[in-house]
Amino acid sequence: MPRDRCSNGTCGVLVLAACCVFGCSSDMPGSTRGEEDRHAAVTKVIRGAINSEGEKLFRLRCGVCHSVEPGQPSVVGPPLAGVFGRVAGSVEGFAYSRAMQAYGEIWTAENMNEFLEKPAELVPGNRMAFAGLSNAEQRELIIEYLVLFPGDIDMFRATQQRQDKAQSAENGAPLSRTATP
Repeated sequence: MPRDRCSNGTCGVLVLAACCVFGCSSDMPGSTRGEEDRHAAVTKVIRGAINSEGEKLFRLRCGVCHSVEPGQPSVVGPPLAGVFGRVAGSVEGFAYSRAMQAYGEIWTAENMNEFLEKPAELVPGNRMAFAGLSNAEQRELIIEYLVLFPGDIDMFRATQQRQDKAQSAENGAPLSRTATP
């Protein structure tokens, strides 16, 4: 049975925050901040409002090897701030395996989910010393956590919009969703 993510009262905050991040028809009442300031403030609210479980899981499962704060250097693995919308194997200064460089896909929630589940199956020959995470809910929480870092939301949205347009053109159907993480 799926857990109720609104039981702690965060849904109202998330709806407001998502509206601000992804564009509302008007600004928040009384807001005079610029778009970047508003984006940073909303991102901070979102980080505080959700996903303490995702942060814990990230720190437990990923944080030994990866950093998530913008500007942090590579640890054992590449930094993951801004990962969504970025080409796999492309962080300057990190020595990726040939397999990861050859993979060359743009990271999305979908392929990140596949990678976290079975890294060796999605990118055979990668050097990540992580067998995978079979629990779908835990993978989702980690991905939700990663999306919250600066730049990710905009890059993720742009990537999803490109994918939607390509899929729509391929299927000859109208867009079925708005691009949200």
